[in-house]
Amino acid sequence: MKKQQQKTMKRIGVMPTALAMAISSVAATQAFAETPNHKFGVYLRSDLVMNSNDNDADTNDDGDSTRFQINSIRMNWAGDLNDKTSYRVRYRLHKSADVSEKDNTPSALDYAYLDRKVSDTVKIRAGKHFLPASGGREGDYSGLDVYLYSMAGDNVLAYETGVTGMFDVAGQSLSLSVFNGAGETNQSGLGYGVGYYGDFANGMVQPIASYYVVNSTEQEAVTDVLDDPTTSKDESVIGSAEKDAQTNAYLSAGVRVNFAPAHVEVDYINIVSGAFVDGAEDQAITSIVAKAGADLMGGSVKPQLKFESSKIENAAYVDGADLDRTGISAAVEYYPEPEWRVHAAYTTYTDAPDADGAEDIKTDQIILGFSFIFTNG
Repeated sequence: MKKQQQKTMKRIGVMPTALAMAISSVAATQAFAETPNHKFGVYLRSDLVMNSNDNDADTNDDGDSTRFQINSIRMNWAGDLNDKTSYRVRYRLHKSADVSEKDNTPSALDYAYLDRKVSDTVKIRAGKHFLPASGGREGDYSGLDVYLYSMAGDNVLAYETGVTGMFDVAGQSLSLSVFNGAGETNQSGLGYGVGYYGDFANGMVQPIASYYVVNSTEQEAVTDVLDDPTTSKDESVIGSAEKDAQTNAYLSAGVRVNFAPAHVEVDYINIVSGAFVDGAEDQAITSIVAKAGADLMGGSVKPQLKFESSKIENAAYVDGADLDRTGISAAVEYYPEPEWRVHAAYTTYTDAPDADGAEDIKTDQIILGFSFIFTNG
């Protein structure tokens, strides 16, 4: 399911693409300098992460590891083609450049869409874009500003290719989307859904909700016989298992309450895999998320505290048992100037499988880093 479809970061092709993007960015900045309705931007976050984990399978020192990393580096182009049509393209240099057969784009491409204004209250968006309100308030944040995702929030739908109609009336925004399903090339079963952003009491209460359904088509088992030069055998058999048609349902609902300089947010996020399929044993992920934050000293200091309680039912990687997770993150961000910040965060979460003989696994992280956003206008 998802953001762990997007977490497999293949490095092939990233560096040549990064070089090409950097060269094109310089040219784009020069070209846009005389065109004020076109903008180019760079978003970057880099951290020193000190990790401690009860499970030492992937580390060398009893589950402890320390490393510098580039969490995110994104290039963004956006602008107006005319008074009714605008565009946006955003590319991540830290993700795979391998092209998916589903929509002929790499996972590194977040946005590639056109917006067309139909009227003062109706807009059509076509191309690859973020599904409105997916993941609730937690999903509405940029990844630059998140230190710990809930289990369901880390697996919601995000950037999909399709068409979305957006309707704005009296501060309320409703969207209807149709997009690619879960299959690769066969899109006979499209995904669809609805998103909602609300605004009441002059922005004091801001509800958010979404419901998306993704269909996948039945796939027959495929086998092939190939020469295997890496072994003494003359042939090896490779293939894919037969897969039944399946429907995944993604539900989120949340609210943000603002009482300056503080705010409080609550989300309910639920993902059901195999939903509506007769005879299938559904797998489900449910998360409840609560977050409190504040803008202090004119917005230059931003503390935040976040809590998640999650549950996976019929989790495949714990032999069909349930898995519970509780997590907390506490962070402070300091902005010397509006364009950049330094941050310090502490996160901790515990995975507790409901299986005989399974032990709880606790992970702690200390995060020290910086982030900046540059735009030419």
